[in-house]
Amino acid sequence: KLVIERTETGLIFKFPEDFRGSAITGKIHFYRPSNERMDRHFELDVDSELSMYIAYENLFAGKYLVKLHWVANNIDYYYEEPWFF
Repeated sequence: KLVIERTETGLIFKFPEDFRGSAITGKIHFYRPSNERMDRHFELDVDSELSMYIAYENLFAGKYLVKLHWVANNIDYYYEEPWFF
């Protein structure tokens, strides 16, 4: 299961070990229900530890629905989780 970990300065997206050795491509969408102009989009850039870091400075404070869509081993995956910063 994908894990989103909160740190002092940002979020770390940790992908399962099952994906080790696989090319992972996709996007992260921080959807802001109250104001779509505050939405943020990021291309996945997963490191050798199967993680991706996004600093809070790239986001506005408030409520988001974090939506991830990625492809690994020719299989599509989707995950979403509400977050408040």
